[in-house]
Amino acid sequence: MRVTVKGPVYDASGYAELTRQVAVHLEEQGVEVALRALPWGYAGVELDPPLRRRLECMGGRPEDPRGPVIYVSVANFFERVPGRPCIGYTMLEVDRIPPLWVERCNDLDEVWVPSSFNLGTFRASGVAPERLQLMPVGVDTRRFHPGLAPVPLPGRASFNFLSSFEWVPRKGYDLLLAAYAGEFRREEDVCLFIKAYSNGPDFDPRGEKIRREMERLLEPFPRPPRVVLLPGMVSVARIGSVYTAVDCYVSASRGEGWNLPAAEAMACARPCILPAWSAPGDFVDAANGYPVAVAGLERVPPCDHPNDQIYAGSRWARPDPEALKAAMRWVFTHPAQVRETGRRAAADMARLDWRKVAPRMVGRLKVVAGDA
Repeated sequence: MRVTVKGPVYDASGYAELTRQVAVHLEEQGVEVALRALPWGYAGVELDPPLRRRLECMGGRPEDPRGPVIYVSVANFFERVPGRPCIGYTMLEVDRIPPLWVERCNDLDEVWVPSSFNLGTFRASGVAPERLQLMPVGVDTRRFHPGLAPVPLPGRASFNFLSSFEWVPRKGYDLLLAAYAGEFRREEDVCLFIKAYSNGPDFDPRGEKIRREMERLLEPFPRPPRVVLLPGMVSVARIGSVYTAVDCYVSASRGEGWNLPAAEAMACARPCILPAWSAPGDFVDAANGYPVAVAGLERVPPCDHPNDQIYAGSRWARPDPEALKAAMRWVFTHPAQVRETGRRAAADMARLDWRKVAPRMVGRLKVVAGDA
């Protein structure tokens, strides 16, 4: 089978990582992939030379004029290609999708969403149920596993949290910093590492704007605990060793389409503190992590961000700050239990290995192409 995969390829976004993994693992299943890069953000990512050469080789292949097309992107990029089966692989982090997305999704043969959360939100917004397929995002357990040697992180403490995200309001960095600084004090041997980047018009490769914003958010706390910013990008080859250098992953995100860093951290036996809302509910539970309550849903405000148009009229979660504080304090005081929870997390993520997810994609491709 010959397939065209269209998505961001060489930048730092979650969609780009998903595009790369879909292309590589379909090829490992014997599918010939022609890769086409869509225009995306500003932040590039360092790829291993063999992986880059592999992607560039796929990018140079001609397309099968009758073969399936898979869009790995926001639905704005979806378009029907005459005479070819078309699939969209997408997600959204809020409680509805906009009318344009509904129209674009209903124009394709099939739409893959990674979570039961988005099965519900897409259906409720008007996407035809027969077009929707649940297609979890995989994790490469050859790249992400507990045996990775940790990288030396500056300012490392006896207990270390990590949060990794694009610096956008949806990720709840304001809530995270307030909860962490409200719960811990400077004299406690704890550190929060924030691996953050900007990928929009305010591209900030050195993290200077992010650092100033972090300082502003910490001003109300006279003796804040240790916070270390890891700005810019970490190479694809090294990111797993960042996860194994910490004890627990934490997020105060207001909504997630999947949360790939959390899944990768879990594969490295680092459990996650996450709000109990949206897509991560499909892979984080009280046995393998620390889901925290949300106080309710609230309207998404304009954030002067390209996604404002997509989010208009929708709602996202308001994580409970006290629940977040309590979870961080509990893991800090129970490190042995955290390690055991991490082992269960790694075992659970093995069930989402790409080598198990990719055959499911191939099966759906055959159905859509009429080869089943």
